Amino acid sequence: MSIVILQLPKVKRESSERPKQCRYCKGEILQRWGRAEKRVRDTQVRRVKFHRYRCTNCRRTFRHYPEGVSRARQTERLKLLAVVCWSFGLSHRKAGLVLSAF
Repeated sequence: MSIVILQLPKVKRESSERPKQCRYCKGEILQRWGRAEKRVRDTQVRRVKFHRYRCTNCRRTFRHYPEGVSRARQTERLKLLAVVCWSFGLSHRKAGLVLSAF
């Protein structure tokens, strides 16, 4: 009998490193342009803190989220958990009931 171990992605509450370059123009000089919190849906984390950065070349701002968090309200861990529920044969309704606990 084989055992399958599912490793869900990690979700950090706060980013520990700065971005290396601007995502728009690839400029390397970035100014920290604010800090904010975001409510997320996850099994363990409720809020994450992120920083905004401004590029000195193109003057555009962007958000730098911690690991496991994107623009979406759901974290990568919760998205993968939904996929696992669905791939085990749960219907959309049953998977929604499982995920509504989070």
